Amino acid sequence: MPNKFWKKLKQKSIRILRKIFPFIKIGQRKFESCKPFFLIPPRNADRITCCCKLHVDATMLLQSCMEFRRKQYTILGETSDYPVFERLSEVISKTLCEKQDGEHYHRKECLERQCSECGVETLKLMAAEMDVGESAPLVKWSKYEFVNSGTTAEGKVFKAV
Repeated sequence: MPNKFWKKLKQKSIRILRKIFPFIKIGQRKFESCKPFFLIPPRNADRITCCCKLHVDATMLLQSCMEFRRKQYTILGETSDYPVFERLSEVISKTLCEKQDGEHYHRKECLERQCSECGVETLKLMAAEMDVGESAPLVKWSKYEFVNSGTTAEGKVFKAV
């Protein structure tokens, strides 16, 4: 539909709202921001989100580890040498070689972890993160697991997350 039509529709909608509810003082921008999620067109960033079990578990693990790192900062006062990653993509790009000029993707060898110059070993870890002894601080994290929740009359198993 033409953009002109949507603009007129929005203006008409806010006029109707003001007529029905004159005690509500709301501007055009605030009215626009209150639209339900199903009326807002998706952005490109919304389309590249993977919700598979593997990626969701990895993201939850990263969040737990970075929360642990933040707690260690307050205890030890270290900040500059050990970055706190917000996204899984930041960690991945940190453990891979730089993209070559004009390339959109990393080299195949790097992605398959067959490159000798990059890898998880390049991440700098704090002493508390490497500690595996009895006195090591615990990192609490969660993951999704499937649990059998019953069976059908035919004998098929229901699984719930």
